[in-house]
Amino acid sequence: MVSALGERCPDLLDHLVYLCAFLLPPGLSTVAASMLPENGEALAPTLLKGPPDVLKALRIDPRSSNAEYRDLIKQTFYSDMTDSQATAAMWQIVPDEPLPPDVITTTAHRWGSVPRTFIVAERDRAIRPALQRRFITETDAAFPERQTDVLSIDSDHSPFFTATESLAEMLVGIGRNTPRRDSEIAPT
Repeated sequence: MVSALGERCPDLLDHLVYLCAFLLPPGLSTVAASMLPENGEALAPTLLKGPPDVLKALRIDPRSSNAEYRDLIKQTFYSDMTDSQATAAMWQIVPDEPLPPDVITTTAHRWGSVPRTFIVAERDRAIRPALQRRFITETDAAFPERQTDVLSIDSDHSPFFTATESLAEMLVGIGRNTPRRDSEIAPT
């Protein structure tokens, strides 16, 4: 979604930040990316409750009565949390996350014109750090005129819950170091 937003309205954005995310290089879909070898030990695919291409969604069951399945959700997304914290966080999960378009088209003169930072979660078990780095490398090769700034956080897939101070410092730093773009936003 961040890439689609950057392509659609780059003049309204000062900076794009990817956090434990799919920064898809040109021509690669989310489903294909999740099956790359760099993501081989990821736990997220084992959570799916049906084929994404048929459901048109990534379906998981955060309300499952199966304790082993709920523990797998915790290990995938919230491994740095206590059981009770993870249970509370699971209640915020949307059971059916719609699949993004097969391929998100980005161009150098639109999406590529917006500065971007990718924050790699070093202990992410949903999207493995090696895959996050592959996204960065391939995207930078496709868009060499603007490289991705890369930061690293010692966290699981949910640093917004488990490493809040470190993440906040990173985001504030990005904001401080990002010049404001000159653009007029029409009133709504």
